[in-house]
Amino acid sequence: MPEHRVLYVDDDAFDAEILARHLRREGEWIDTACGGVEAVTLLDTSRHRLVIIDWHLPDIEARDLACALRAADASLALIFLSGVHLPQQEDVAVELGACAVLSKDRDMAYLNQISRILAGLAQNHPPGPSRTRH
Repeated sequence: MPEHRVLYVDDDAFDAEILARHLRREGEWIDTACGGVEAVTLLDTSRHRLVIIDWHLPDIEARDLACALRAADASLALIFLSGVHLPQQEDVAVELGACAVLSKDRDMAYLNQISRILAGLAQNHPPGPSRTRH
């Protein structure tokens, strides 16, 4: 079992399945939550090192969820995903120390970017906050 797990929070089951399949093919363990309440319930700070948060959740603002998760474990790595990428999202992500804000693009390049971030975490070299738009 990998030394870390990923928690992916997205209310879109199709998007969650795409990311989960991609990461499982790469040997990662992933848990999925369909909203913020479920994410807080599933978070296990002894196992999860990365949380990927869809920007548009039905039950909580992404920023508020990130703050709640960081309150439980300040060392959690965060990535925000968005289908509609706005500059304000980058500002919030940098403020919260997120690794990246990635766009859910049609060619799914964001999947490879997440894999690179996970590789850095596995080597204890997580990327710093970035204003990366992919």
